[in-house]
Amino acid sequence: MSDSEFSPSTVELQSLMTKRWSPNLLCSVVACIVGGLIGCGLVRAIDPFFQFESLSELGISPPPELIAKYNAAKIAFWSSNYALNFGLIGLSLGLTVGLITTRINRIISGLAGGVGGLLGGALAGYVLGIFVAKALIASEDQSLVQSALLHFAIWASMFAPIILIVGFAQDGPVNAASYLTVGIVAPFVVSVVYNVASSVIFADANLIKLIPQSSLEQGVWVLVCSVGLGTGLYFGSQSNGQSHLAAGPTL
Repeated sequence: MSDSEFSPSTVELQSLMTKRWSPNLLCSVVACIVGGLIGCGLVRAIDPFFQFESLSELGISPPPELIAKYNAAKIAFWSSNYALNFGLIGLSLGLTVGLITTRINRIISGLAGGVGGLLGGALAGYVLGIFVAKALIASEDQSLVQSALLHFAIWASMFAPIILIVGFAQDGPVNAASYLTVGIVAPFVVSVVYNVASSVIFADANLIKLIPQSSLEQGVWVLVCSVGLGTGLYFGSQSNGQSHLAAGPTL
C-alpha cells in the first residue's frame, strides 16, 4: 500500500487531536470563578426581583384559607426568584466557560454554553425553590446530607448542560457525552466540600437556602464552588483528551 492510502486517516486523526477540548488548569478555574462572580453580582443587584405577595397578617389563630394563601405566596416567591437567580448564574458560567476555555468555535461555545446554563439553572431553580419554600414553611431541622444534595442538584443542573454543550461544540456528538461525568462528579464534590466547610465556618447559616444570605457567606460559596468546578473541568477534560489519543490508532 502507498502512503497516500493512509493520509485520510492521518488527517482525520490530526484534526481530532487539534480540536480536542483540553483547557489548562488556570483557564478552567478562572473561567468558573469569573462566571460565578458575575452571576453572583447580578443576583445581588436584583434579588429579590419578584416581591412577596402582600397579604394580611396571619395573627395568632389565622384561618386555614389565609395560611394556604401565605404558603402559596412563599412558594411562588422562592421558586420564581430562584429560577431567575440560578438562570443568571448558569448563563454567566456557561458564557465564561465557553469563551475562556476554548480555542475553536469560541463564540458558538460561549453562546451555547450560556443557553445551556440558563435553561438548566432556571428549571432547577424553580423546582428546588418549591422544595426550599416548603422546608422553610415546615420549619423543621434539615440535615447536612439533605443540604448537600440540594446544592449538588442545583450546581449539576447548571454545570452538566454547560459541559455537555461546550463539549459538543468542541469535540462533536460522539465524545460530548463523556463530559457528562465531569458535569456530575465536580458539582457533587464541591457541594459536599462547601456544606461541610460552611457548617464549620458559619455555624448559624441555614444551608437549606441555596444562595447564602450575607456577603461573606456568598463570597465563600462562590469561590469554593467555582474553584472546585474549574478544577474538575480541567482534570475531566484531560482524561477525556487521553481517551481521544487512545482511540486514535484504531481509526
